[in-house]
Amino acid sequence: GTSFNDLFSGLKTFRRDAFLQLGLRGDEYRMALIAARRAGLVAKEIPVRHRSRASGRSRYSILDRVRLAGRDIVAAMAIARRPSSMPAK
Repeated sequence: GTSFNDLFSGLKTFRRDAFLQLGLRGDEYRMALIAARRAGLVAKEIPVRHRSRASGRSRYSILDRVRLAGRDIVAAMAIARRPSSMPAK
């Protein structure tokens, strides 16, 4: 399993060679940590401090989030169907 606190954070960094190894397509970049774990790569989470919005309002509606969740489920299923590059135990 994957045990991250903020799996869908918009801030992720990868070494270029590691990211290219994942072979992500389209919206699958949001599943990069899952794909990295499946590929046997080491991923580390560094906590970030979230602040309340100083002004304005979110551009995401509930419907937008439901649509995004649907696309994420499809992307996760596509990644899960691909052969894992993890060494066999």
